Amino acid sequence: MVIVHKNNLAGCPTGGWDAPTKPIDVITEYVPREKLFRIMLPEHMHERLNGKTFVTGRTADECLDAMRTSWNKYRDTFMEAREIRKFICFDHDIRAGECQGIFSQKIRIKLSWHIAYLCQLNSDKPDEEGWIQCTETGMIRSNRDIKNRINPNKASHSGDNYLDWTPEREEFFTQMIDEFNRLKLRMMDFFDPTHRDEMVTKIESASGTLLIPEQTLVENRNMED
Repeated sequence: MVIVHKNNLAGCPTGGWDAPTKPIDVITEYVPREKLFRIMLPEHMHERLNGKTFVTGRTADECLDAMRTSWNKYRDTFMEAREIRKFICFDHDIRAGECQGIFSQKIRIKLSWHIAYLCQLNSDKPDEEGWIQCTETGMIRSNRDIKNRINPNKASHSGDNYLDWTPEREEFFTQMIDEFNRLKLRMMDFFDPTHRDEMVTKIESASGTLLIPEQTLVENRNMED
């Protein structure tokens, strides 16, 4: 073996994703028997690179490029998800305005939900409470998501809330949105200005439950009986 190059390179990883980097000496050797150039990798990288201890190339520059690629792969292993969990994420905002007795004159209801995936990384501490937004396969979209971690066990009155996903819980939210949409369409139809005379007639004959489905009214009466 013949040493053909000795480079001093900055920004070399010394540990996990948040570990400091430092300049190190990189020695490129030529192996006559293999007719290849070779660079030995630091020992702390071997396990995370599946036992890989060195890189090779047909030229010294190609070998140096292979070394940089291996170092990037080493850093990336700390970004891999060690655990991925599936959640239902929902946000709600319900506000009542001026009231007379128990009746609200103004009310605003906002509800949204979606399926969310959160993960923790190989480089996270075992007791890390913060989770990171990711894809179903554990891919992280940006470094911002790593910094702005989520505690799925924390309840919120004005933000996202997380529930562990189950088929039953997903079905509940799906049906609830469907019911809200049906009620909204009934209201839109009721207050349609082209049906003004019909609307007035219904208002004058209404009992306060006009927009509630008849089936619900029957069920409520049966419960009262």
